[in-house]
Amino acid sequence: MTQGKSPRLFYSYVVLAAAFTIMLVMVGLFFSFGIFFKPMLSDFNWDRAMLSGAFSLAFIVYGSLGIVAGRLTDRLGPRIVLTTFGSLFGLGLLLMSRVNAIWQVYLFYGVLVGVGMGGNFVPLVTTISRWFVKRSGLIMGIAVSGMGAGILAMPPIANLFIATYEWRTSFIIVGVITLVAVISAAQFLRRDPSQMGQMSYGLGEIRAESSNLQAEGFSLGQAIHTRQFWTFGALLFCNLFVLQTALVHVAPHAIELEISATNAATIVAFIKPLTFLLAAI
Repeated sequence: MTQGKSPRLFYSYVVLAAAFTIMLVMVGLFFSFGIFFKPMLSDFNWDRAMLSGAFSLAFIVYGSLGIVAGRLTDRLGPRIVLTTFGSLFGLGLLLMSRVNAIWQVYLFYGVLVGVGMGGNFVPLVTTISRWFVKRSGLIMGIAVSGMGAGILAMPPIANLFIATYEWRTSFIIVGVITLVAVISAAQFLRRDPSQMGQMSYGLGEIRAESSNLQAEGFSLGQAIHTRQFWTFGALLFCNLFVLQTALVHVAPHAIELEISATNAATIVAFIKPLTFLLAAI
C-alpha cells in the first residue's frame, strides 16, 4: 500500500477500538475492588482500613508509573508495553484468589495490579494522538470513555460472579478475562501509522488547509515552569484524591446500610461516569 493513500479500512479506527477495549476492561476491574470487600472481610479478621490500604497503594503505584510507561512506549511501542503491563494486571487478579494474609493483598493487588494499571492510560492516549490529528479531541474523548464504560459495566459483573461462584473463583474469572481481552486487543496496537503504511487520520487535510502554519507547543521542561501546569495538576490531584478515596468504600458501606450487594454494585458503577458527565456539563 502506498503511504498517504486512504485505505478502505483506516487502521486508526482499529487502534481506537483496541484502546477503548483495554481501558474498559482494566479500569473497570480496577475500580471493582470495593465489590470484593465484604466477602473478603467476612473470611479474614481484617478491618476495612487494612484492606483499603492495598487499593491506595495500587493507586499510588499506578500514578507513579505514568512517565515510565510513556518512555517505554516511545522505545518499545504500545503493543509490547500493553501486553506486558496487561499481563501483570491479570496475574495480580489471578493471585488474589490465593491470598491468606494481608501482605499478600498488598503485594498482589497493591503492587502487581498497580504496576499493571501504570501501563494503561499514558501509552494509550499517546498512541491515539499519533494516529489522529483531525478531530483529535472527539476521538480522545471516545477512547477515554472506555474508562467510564468499564466502571459502569464491571462492578455489577464482578458482583454477579461473586454471588454465583464466591470471591476467590471470581478473581480467577476476572483475571482470565483481563489476560484474554487486554493481550488480544494489545496485538492490534501500533506505535504510529507509518508501521502500517498509512498517515495519521486527517493529516493530509490538515497539511492542505494549514500549509503556512507551524505547530507550537511546550516541552516538559517548559511546561513545569508555568503556573497553569501546577494549577491543573493541583486540581486534578484534589479531584482524584476525594473521589478515589471514597469510591472503594461505597459498596461495603451501602451493604452495611442493608442495601443489597447488587444495588451496591450498581451505585459504584454509576458514580464515576456521573462525575465525568457533570464535569463535561
